Amino acid sequence: MLHFKRKRLLAITYILLVSLLITAAYIVMHFENPERLIQGEWVETGWYLEKTDGAVQHSEWKLQNSLRAEIMKDLEFFNVEVWKFDKDGTIKAANNSLNERIEWYIRGRGHILQLVREGKQLESFQIANIDRNTLELHLNLDLQVRGVLKIKLERKGYEEKYAKKI
Repeated sequence: MLHFKRKRLLAITYILLVSLLITAAYIVMHFENPERLIQGEWVETGWYLEKTDGAVQHSEWKLQNSLRAEIMKDLEFFNVEVWKFDKDGTIKAANNSLNERIEWYIRGRGHILQLVREGKQLESFQIANIDRNTLELHLNLDLQVRGVLKIKLERKGYEEKYAKKI
């Protein structure tokens, strides 16, 4: 049976504890989280409506222009094609067409994107998928058609980088 002196056992315990804390700090600082992943410019690649009714044969279809115009009436921010998420927590149109200050926050366990203007919630999305190059947001609609609006975005410049690699 192994016998350790008390001082040696205490030193080993401290070394293990410190190395565990350093490893955990490194993981938190260097691995990607939604706040870091979302920063940058994103280009809209499509708007889709995912129907909740079982009667529709195709569960997902491209959003019609008339329905998109109806949604846009209330959401003037979404008339932009390129979204720019800044490090300071603000979101802008990439062409600076909007002069107002809209802030973004990641809530929950990193799955809710909340847009706030002047302290009031503008909109809240569910982040269905986020990685380095794609972002998929879901928005529940209260229109006459029941369903989930899916906005697909791709990081600006991703196509050029991918084409250069090939």
